[in-house]
Amino acid sequence: SSTSSSPTLKLLRTELRTLRAELDHSQSIRSIERKNADRSETRLKRQVADAFEEITQNQELINSLREQIDLHGQKMEESRQDWLERIQWYEDQWEEMANTNQIGEGGVR
Repeated sequence: SSTSSSPTLKLLRTELRTLRAELDHSQSIRSIERKNADRSETRLKRQVADAFEEITQNQELINSLREQIDLHGQKMEESRQDWLERIQWYEDQWEEMANTNQIGEGGVR
């Protein structure tokens, strides 16, 4: 009976070694997949952080441009008002000169 159990025992040990090797292989693959997933997650988090930083910088740029446009618009409006006042002054001067000339010519006649 001991001789008949010996081949069975060897067969069981061989099967056990095979199962352990498959288990080790499976665990190694899962470990590699876990590391890869962790690296992917880290990379994605970094990409999201970079994208958020870029959005924030672009928003700041847009706000700065808006401020500059508003400031430019105010300066242009001030300049327009200055020109309108100058034009009005010249028109007033012209009218005054025209009136003075008419009075002078009227007195000569």
